[in-house]
Amino acid sequence: MLSEIRHGFYTKPAYFASKVIYSLPAATLVFVAFALPASSMAGLHQDLSWYIILMLVYLHSLRIVAITCAWAFKSRSSAAIAFGVLFTAVALAAGTTFHYKDLSTPVRWLYHVSPTRWAHESLIGWEFSSNVSQRVNENEQHYAATSASVSN
Repeated sequence: MLSEIRHGFYTKPAYFASKVIYSLPAATLVFVAFALPASSMAGLHQDLSWYIILMLVYLHSLRIVAITCAWAFKSRSSAAIAFGVLFTAVALAAGTTFHYKDLSTPVRWLYHVSPTRWAHESLIGWEFSSNVSQRVNENEQHYAATSASVSN
């Protein structure tokens, strides 16, 4: 493959674009195969479609970063190290390991671009919003039942 690029059959950007596009369906199927059991184990049955969409966007963004690293570096080991450093920095800046306010000023921007942060905040929001709405419904039912027994 790289010899074809060296001979000038096509350019690196054309190879990158075609690699991302032609492997998109297969990668999407693999990502859905990972996301479905995870959503079941997490108990996200109500928001399954949003969870699948969120996971697909998250995993495809990581995939594009990995392909970009592979495209930008000549050796596999350099690309793997670069991706590892980028992924570690983005994962640590997501707010799960270190709080946003504890990040230094030069790396604080990573908090805003971290796909891990966006996925984590959405999952936490869904978890608490479903529990809050469930409790509100239970409280309304309890209040209606006690009101009915008091009025009788």
